[in-house]
Amino acid sequence: MNGDFRVARVYLCASTEEQYLSRQASIIDEANAAGILDRKQLNVVSGLLRQWCTNVMRSKVEPMRKVAQMIRDHFEGIVA
Repeated sequence: MNGDFRVARVYLCASTEEQYLSRQASIIDEANAAGILDRKQLNVVSGLLRQWCTNVMRSKVEPMRKVAQMIRDHFEGIVA
């Protein structure tokens, strides 16, 4: 078993809901700082979201891959 996998597994087991919410808030703050959420052009936002999904699908974190796949499955409804 890979050492990195064990660390991630311990983190997932030891994380509290407050930590999850804190991480979610920091992701939104990072997106705001990068100006991603302020974009009005659908093609730009679509491209950014598609690229994010592509990057996440390369990840070894299965829950994130499931989120990326769900976004891909419902992409037209999300960006409409």
